[in-house]
Amino acid sequence: MSSLARSASMVSLYTTRPLSMIAARLARPRQKCRFCSNPPNENILTFEKAKSMLDDLKQNGFTGVILTGGEPTLYPHFAALLTEAKRRGFVVHLQTNGTLLDADWAGFLAAQ
Repeated sequence: MSSLARSASMVSLYTTRPLSMIAARLARPRQKCRFCSNPPNENILTFEKAKSMLDDLKQNGFTGVILTGGEPTLYPHFAALLTEAKRRGFVVHLQTNGTLLDADWAGFLAAQ
């Protein structure tokens, strides 16, 4: 198992298959929510690196990803990344404050 897969692994109480997350920022935060668990940093994940991470996680048996930020819907390739994750068969969990989710985003997410 790669170091990325080991570091991204989360123990599930309901399955022996590992879960995972893309543990890098997709976008900067839109707000300064005091409850946010994502520490500030300036490293934004490139789309090519994100796809490479998805491939690595899939090869190592992971079943899901968590897309988070800052605000992940600010990521310029968010729709494409979500589509890539779903195409690989991942269960996708989206952590967003929801302030940018308009009817178009809602329709896109519902279709996924």
